[in-house]
Amino acid sequence: MSFNATVLKVLIASPSDVLNERDEIERAIFEWNLQYADTLNKILLPIRWESAVTPSYSEKNDPQEIINEQIVKDCDYVIGVFWTKLGTPTKHSKSGTIEEISKFIENKQSNEIMVYFKKEAFPQESDLEEIQKLKEYKQAFSGIYSDYNKESIIKHLYSKVRSLEDGSKATLTEEIAEKINGNSIEALLKKEILSPEDILMLKFIKDSGQKKFGVRWKQEKSVDEITAWEEKNKVKPIVSTHYEKVIGNFSDRKFMLEDEYTSYGNVRQYQIPLKVFEEIEQLGNCGQINEMFEKHLKC
Repeated sequence: MSFNATVLKVLIASPSDVLNERDEIERAIFEWNLQYADTLNKILLPIRWESAVTPSYSEKNDPQEIINEQIVKDCDYVIGVFWTKLGTPTKHSKSGTIEEISKFIENKQSNEIMVYFKKEAFPQESDLEEIQKLKEYKQAFSGIYSDYNKESIIKHLYSKVRSLEDGSKATLTEEIAEKINGNSIEALLKKEILSPEDILMLKFIKDSGQKKFGVRWKQEKSVDEITAWEEKNKVKPIVSTHYEKVIGNFSDRKFMLEDEYTSYGNVRQYQIPLKVFEEIEQLGNCGQINEMFEKHLKC
């Protein structure tokens, strides 16, 4: 079914050593469109100089100026990716990629820029001088950058588009959560698919009203809260012991969605969507949950 949408241009800026990543970013943008375009009424259009720039003439004999004029100034976002080099120097900058990022900053808000550095080991034939220049640029970069991976780019683009739309630091909305949540908790309970620790996590959520759960450095606080609940109710510590597994299961089933990220694009907190939380609350005195709770009471 057709829908009205705003088209947002995403410039992919990078030196020549990350051509594969340029292709991957383009595919990631197409994946983003498949997942979110009809819900957010936004379509992302990948822009690459090799396909978007038309033949032209520069009186200043500056090919980069043509690129800046034809594509950089009209883009809404820029994704910059580096690995072993900065790129070819221009008349006004250390590389074409850096000039594109700088020109974008001049014309747009800096928070519309996403810069990534590929973490993979440098090839033996890499130019050490170029690597040093790249290191200096990375150290001097005025902002937050991230390790390169496709999934992070999809997530970060989602946050950027939602921030543009409503001015907030956005994660997956309840509208999207409702759309992608195809697993009914009640149905899974009836089919006896959920593990004991998953079922007891539902009991904890129902009793505590907790909606947010941390991972990485935020994990300890969440585990402590679950441990306190287990001790208070004299139930065996199977949820706290298998916390990471439970979070993984809930995330895979879309019972929890990514809510906060580290500066490197890794998840540090999950949140239960309102639709899922209401479903847990509406389970009432679910026999299977209560039976599992009784079964794991400490002797």
